[in-house]
Amino acid sequence: VNIGHVYRQTGRYAEAEAILTKALATAESIEVKPRIYQAHLELAELYEAMGDPARALHHHKAFHRVRDEVFS
Repeated sequence: VNIGHVYRQTGRYAEAEAILTKALATAESIEVKPRIYQAHLELAELYEAMGDPARALHHHKAFHRVRDEVFS
């Protein structure tokens, strides 16, 4: 997730998307919810930066859903 964040911040969106998508899949496969919601948040911010509001909203909602599961 951290490397994906750096790529997003530096405008390297394709690399960020690849890393964050893989990070999300890995976190989901081993069921580490804090990493899942972090990946969703990064993906939401990435898609917002890329001008893709539908995918940004999808990941933003997933971020809140998973984070709420962790903290409730």
